Amino acid sequence: MSISNTTPDSVREFDRSLALSGYPPLLDRKQVSKILGLSEGTVWGYIDRGRLPATRIGNGRGVWRIARLDLSSYIVNTVSNA
Repeated sequence: MSISNTTPDSVREFDRSLALSGYPPLLDRKQVSKILGLSEGTVWGYIDRGRLPATRIGNGRGVWRIARLDLSSYIVNTVSNA
């Protein structure tokens, strides 16, 4: 489930300040792994365990995409809980 429709202003501000606004609204695992400095396998693990919201697009296996604002929210929540 995406949280983008109910994203607090602080997450939107973070999204802009981190320059994520230069990325497309939907990110692939490679882009997310680059932003977080993690391997694509680790990002997939976060998606698989529900730590990072993602949406499958297409039929069959499809492709997984992470909403940019969901990623920003994940980063803000991870940092604030550290």
